[in-house]
Amino acid sequence: MNFKFILTLLICSLWYSVSAQLVNITFQVDMSNSGLTPTVVSIGGGFQGWAPEAGALTDIGNGIWERTYSIQSNTNIQFKFTAGANWDLVEQVPSECGVSDGFGSFNRTLQIGNIDGTYGPVCYSSCLACEEVELVPVTFRVDMSNETVGPNGVHVAGTFQNWNPATSELLPVGFGVYEGTFGIASNSTAYFKFINGNDWPGQEAVPADCGNPDGFGSFNRFIEVGTESSSYTEVCFEGCYSCDEVIPVLVTFQVDMSNEIVDPLGVFITGSFNDFDAADIQMSQGLDNVYEAVLVLNPGETIQYKFLNGPSFDGQESVPSECGIDDGFGSFNRSHSVEASPETLPALCFSSCAACPTIETYLLTLGVDMNDEVPNVDGVYVAGTFNDFNASAHQMIESDPGIYEITIEVTANENILYKFLNGPSFDFEEEVPVDCGVDDGFGGFNRSILVDSDISADLVCFSTCTICLVQVDEIALQEIRLSPNPTNGIINLQTENTIERLTLIDMNGRLIASFYNLRNGDQLDLSSFDSGVYLLQSTGFKPSRIIIE
Repeated sequence: MNFKFILTLLICSLWYSVSAQLVNITFQVDMSNSGLTPTVVSIGGGFQGWAPEAGALTDIGNGIWERTYSIQSNTNIQFKFTAGANWDLVEQVPSECGVSDGFGSFNRTLQIGNIDGTYGPVCYSSCLACEEVELVPVTFRVDMSNETVGPNGVHVAGTFQNWNPATSELLPVGFGVYEGTFGIASNSTAYFKFINGNDWPGQEAVPADCGNPDGFGSFNRFIEVGTESSSYTEVCFEGCYSCDEVIPVLVTFQVDMSNEIVDPLGVFITGSFNDFDAADIQMSQGLDNVYEAVLVLNPGETIQYKFLNGPSFDGQESVPSECGIDDGFGSFNRSHSVEASPETLPALCFSSCAACPTIETYLLTLGVDMNDEVPNVDGVYVAGTFNDFNASAHQMIESDPGIYEITIEVTANENILYKFLNGPSFDFEEEVPVDCGVDDGFGGFNRSILVDSDISADLVCFSTCTICLVQVDEIALQEIRLSPNPTNGIINLQTENTIERLTLIDMNGRLIASFYNLRNGDQLDLSSFDSGVYLLQSTGFKPSRIIIE
């Protein structure tokens, strides 16, 4: 056998045995300064599948816990200690001795060599041994004057006590102010929040102006701790200043839902002011599909928010990046800096940076002659693209014997498709002839008309392209002059002839009211009807549009 081959084989074998060697590493953590009294302390790391439930340490006394693992030599590992058998009370590893964990925090790191060794004992949530950590007294003060304090009191939770909302209580010191002093490692940055109660549902929504992003779309307070005792300036709960300095203002938020199908449960607003609770604040419907909510906010704070179509984030709007800020979840929030005086924000289109575009409309009058038919006792109807071909949505009015009409508001310059029905169902639809129809996709035909102005379609006989052979004598259409228009309720009529019956029709073609035997100079009282646009029409007269304010 070739000597060089044997030598190479021996070298490779030796290299493999060294590289595959396992070394014993003992991990020790000192819980003395943690502020916790755990019955279980664990470790989780890449070398054991990040499984703290399988990484319980042994209490060896004096606050020190340890465990020895056999780990492959010449590797770099990452890990954390946790007070328990899960990640609920995981330590906050300082950045000075950690590497990013990809979630806004840090992992411990250790380079494993070729010999057995011991890591620690290191102080929980620290880079040093506990005896080397200098604890500096830091006093926290919060003014709860504007809050109703719950029966569980007021607490603070932060990196210095492993974000436990129940262990660090603040005590009342008068005039709504709560205070507590805790030891925090010198020359460190402490991140924290105040809690109204002793659990996370009571956490404050820290304003962005005095907060640091927490990695979850909200903010934490922070204080730089030096080598001497210090205090966090008294602030109003959920504010950046003391309550005496802040006079809350009313801010009205508006969203235009004209382009949306509104959820039956309503429209909501959520944001940093309510810890992004989706179902907390329902908006009220105003005019023209605009919804609004009035919030009490503090001047100077910058809030983040978004609108929701329904009480959950399933219906959240897609805020464009042009007018949004990153929400930390791949989408965007709206933002607003609160002024010192009350303000009403403009109505923005849902999922848009601007107002909804104005849609120009025209009035379309449709008529059908039923003199060759037996009109259905339930009425004559029209269905079309203007009502998603709803068979029962638009009932027509008999304006002359056997003549049925309706005037509706439609989008300008749109080619309208429609057909007449002798009853509120497609079981009674007319058979539109091919000569005046367009394919409806179901083996039949629809009528069509381009609406490029206020227009009246030619009167046709049911199921034909022309007028019926027997027609009611045509009457030259007269005008009804109305004043004032718009009106707050009372209008004056000017007409040359007596009006036997005058009907008030809404823009959906529904009959609202009828008035009889009207003469020139008569008045109508419309004050009992809702604000909006209506039509007044009568046989032999041109329909007139009236606006009730």
